[in-house]
Amino acid sequence: MRPRLISALVAGGVLLITAGIAMLSSSVGGVSISFASPGMEIEPFEDFACLDCHTSQQRLSELAIEEEAPEALSSGPG
Repeated sequence: MRPRLISALVAGGVLLITAGIAMLSSSVGGVSISFASPGMEIEPFEDFACLDCHTSQQRLSELAIEEEAPEALSSGPG
């Protein structure tokens, strides 16, 4: 390939990626992302009951509903 064509393709790709990032960042809407400043304290996570329930394999197995096997088309008289 020609060097000019390669340069044009790379530049076009960079332009598309930049446009995509700009579109994604503007589509977030009212959501704002902020980082804690050095003097700011963040409350520690304390809702371990929910976390434990949602991550417990034993609890998941207890609540799971097993699907019944569908009846085979060839079963029955005839």
